[in-house]
Amino acid sequence: KYNNYSFYREVYKMTVTNLDERKICFIISKSDLSKYKKTVNSLTTLICPKGYEILVRSFTENNTAAAYNRIMRENDAKYKIYVTAGTEFINENLLAELIAIFRKNWAIGIVGTSGAVFLPTNGISLSAIKRVGKVMMPDGVLAWSDISDVYKKVQVIDSFFLATQYDIKWRDDLFLSEIFTKAGQCVEFKKQYYLTVVAKQPAIPWCKLENLPTAYDETERNLFLNEYTKDIYPLVSILIPTYNRPYFFEKALHSAV
Repeated sequence: KYNNYSFYREVYKMTVTNLDERKICFIISKSDLSKYKKTVNSLTTLICPKGYEILVRSFTENNTAAAYNRIMRENDAKYKIYVTAGTEFINENLLAELIAIFRKNWAIGIVGTSGAVFLPTNGISLSAIKRVGKVMMPDGVLAWSDISDVYKKVQVIDSFFLATQYDIKWRDDLFLSEIFTKAGQCVEFKKQYYLTVVAKQPAIPWCKLENLPTAYDETERNLFLNEYTKDIYPLVSILIPTYNRPYFFEKALHSAV
């Protein structure tokens, strides 16, 4: 799908318009004021690249995806960073490193700090066997598999940090909360032939968390799987030859399922 470089580049140019390449916008929920303030206060540690402008936009709506769509329509920043309230930024060079990744490959749509290379069939990124990235926790750095290059392609990033350089509509018709809103957005970008990657973060992790976001809504998990299974998982066919052996066939069928 990426062989015809010039063709896809022209497609991407047509779909991305009116975005200001010198603006970086942080988008944070304000429903928990103390967590919101913790995240905003940590922004003061970041070095703003020369010639760039940092914006902060907040929302209080329960429908996270709808709030993201509203802010996206109202804001022309090319680089949008969707952050879970309570996340703290601890690497002062985060913005320079992030922009360098986006500039390295125009096909990159989403950058995260950790995520699942292969999403397990339960749809939960944190339970994946093959994970990459790192994040600072209260008791030290939590790191998964190392990244040899500047970034590593993944299927889904973890929800606490998601940065984009293109605007694609969020699925506010399906999701309300952050975890599956952001997981779904990774798949939406994939459907438009953009990549989702995790940054190497060679020195200090970009973010610090008090705890990993493990709570999720079971209804939204099922919605996510029903909507995106065909886009994430390879199709497998299991052939069971049988004749006049209903007992063994039933056992084999249950085993396969």
